Amino acid sequence: MSVQPQANPSMSTTSGATVRLKDRFDIHYDKPLPGLRSPAAPAFVAEDIKTPGTRHFALICDPKMPPRLEAVRKLQMLKSYGVLTPVEVGAVDWAPANRRMFAMVFEQPLGDRLAGPTDNAITPWGEEALVAHVVAPLVQTLLDLDREMLPHRGIRPGNIFFRDANRRIAMLGDCVTAPPGLYQSVVYETIEGGLAQSHTRGSGTTAQDLYALGVLVLHLLFGKLPCAGQTEEKIVEDKIKRGSFYALVSEQRVPTGLSELLRGLLVDDPQARWRLGDIQMWLDGRRMTLKQPAPAIRAPRGFEIDGEECETARHLALMLDMQEPEVAGRILRGPNFETWITRTLGDKQVVEAINTAFSTRSESAAGTSGQTAQLVSRVLMALDPPAPIRFRDAATAVDGIGALLAVTMLTGGDLMLPSEILSARLPQFWSLRQGSAKGEDQATIRFFDKMLRYLDDKRPGYGIERVAYEMMPGLHCLSPFIEARYVEQMRDMLPAIEFAVQAKTIDVSPIDRHIAAFIGVYENNVDDGLLYTLIHADPATRVLGTLQLLAYLQETYGPPMVPSLIQLFGQQAKPVIERFRSRYTRARMQTGLTAILKENSLRKLADYLDSADEQRKDAQRFQKARLEYQQTIKQVEKATQQTGELMSTAKLAGHSVAVKIASLISSAIIGVTLFAMGVL
Repeated sequence: MSVQPQANPSMSTTSGATVRLKDRFDIHYDKPLPGLRSPAAPAFVAEDIKTPGTRHFALICDPKMPPRLEAVRKLQMLKSYGVLTPVEVGAVDWAPANRRMFAMVFEQPLGDRLAGPTDNAITPWGEEALVAHVVAPLVQTLLDLDREMLPHRGIRPGNIFFRDANRRIAMLGDCVTAPPGLYQSVVYETIEGGLAQSHTRGSGTTAQDLYALGVLVLHLLFGKLPCAGQTEEKIVEDKIKRGSFYALVSEQRVPTGLSELLRGLLVDDPQARWRLGDIQMWLDGRRMTLKQPAPAIRAPRGFEIDGEECETARHLALMLDMQEPEVAGRILRGPNFETWITRTLGDKQVVEAINTAFSTRSESAAGTSGQTAQLVSRVLMALDPPAPIRFRDAATAVDGIGALLAVTMLTGGDLMLPSEILSARLPQFWSLRQGSAKGEDQATIRFFDKMLRYLDDKRPGYGIERVAYEMMPGLHCLSPFIEARYVEQMRDMLPAIEFAVQAKTIDVSPIDRHIAAFIGVYENNVDDGLLYTLIHADPATRVLGTLQLLAYLQETYGPPMVPSLIQLFGQQAKPVIERFRSRYTRARMQTGLTAILKENSLRKLADYLDSADEQRKDAQRFQKARLEYQQTIKQVEKATQQTGELMSTAKLAGHSVAVKIASLISSAIIGVTLFAMGVL
């Protein structure tokens, strides 16, 4: 498939159908490039205004699928010619969608794609050309990526380009516009990847890329997708029952020259699978000894579920996962299961793990149904340790839980599912079943223990929102106030909030739980105490806490002018001013507020309303007024006593004028004092 030629970069952009990225690239959204698109990221002409004549294109990411921003940074540092690498990235105002979208600009490859994005049937490749022009250059690229500990996770014919017009040097395509492995066919995924939901497959390791490379060789060699026409469930089941090599090769005859390579790459045990060094030696002509994976323990008699005889623990786990949790729970608690596991299968490690699964209890389990679902999930991990965490309707790699949570939020799904996975400590149980280095296990456990603490903390800045941003670096802020502004870095936060206030999206408090959590992750200088003021019972404290937080953002990142926010806080200043006890202070603060608002500075407004000096003076005035009030009370008591004496005298003398004079004197003393205190 040929790449559509790029328009002349010197063409005028006055049509208005462009948007500028980082003051360097003009993206023409009226000039699509279908030949360069990714599955959910359309491609458009991108013009480098600083270097005219160069050939670039932009991919516009799906806002419902978080991109791999950590991978972007690694690629930009690596600067490999063997993989599409973003030259520039960032959010842009995307008029066709009436929102901000995340854009990535790449250099256009000189060659075209190896195959169309949806082409399963392609022209078969010869053995020699396949090795020289595809396998060898891709292995070199994978070596570069491996040094950065960056799995590509998108190796397939439709995502491979050529660096040259003669199609002699293959290069890897996009691996950053969506979660890793999202658009991979189940055929190209390992058994573990095939069992997981597509968006939760996780980054994994280079071992997944090498497996996909093996499938690619098969695909190009025979010109058709292995297992074509089979359902995803059938493909995964065949891989489990027969092994990936035999399930994918089926009845086809593999050339002798490639048989060794394919057998080395399509091993299901990642420890026995060939590594990059093994492939290099094979390319150099050295004959390799295939590593023999430990064979799965097979029971002499299968465990029957739905008419299917399960002879291995992994196959049994697959069949149990196909049942409803309550049905699976009854099977697990039945006598036949225990007998088969302990006596027929006879795998001591599996027996111990299942005993641990049954003895583990979680306080998070809500009723019998929750306990059963958690039990089933743990038993599945005991039976098939490398498989993803399977819980209710979710199936996620341990490093795909962040994507599960993020996509659930982005699509309005039920957050109880990822919350239960964390609360039930399923990632910790999975980690302990891997048998990897103890340090790796403990690091994973500590991380998820920390996420559980965040989840249980209901203060602003924590909760499920904090967990999402901690587990999915680069996830843009998902606050309903500003989600469409695509805020993925702190410098864009205040402009987005200002935009929302101006658009009347925000009319009360401009900081919700998502914004607070986003700030909590990316701003170490913000104290938790300040975040806690956002839900304080006192309205004045809430207003001041919000104002102080946004003032910090304006000081640190700008922008210098936020007129809508200033007006919003001006309207909310009343409870803050009413904290002052002196009538004169309140009147003076209200009068001065108008001038402060005109300065358009959140910091000046915060300092004005939250002035420690004014509060100190007001406290001093109040203390002084209290003393004067106490003195007045004494004077009133004395005047009352004198009034009594005068009344007695008046009564004795029969002179009523004295009583009236005494009353007037008392009233005058009280009135003058209260006026001086600012009460009247």
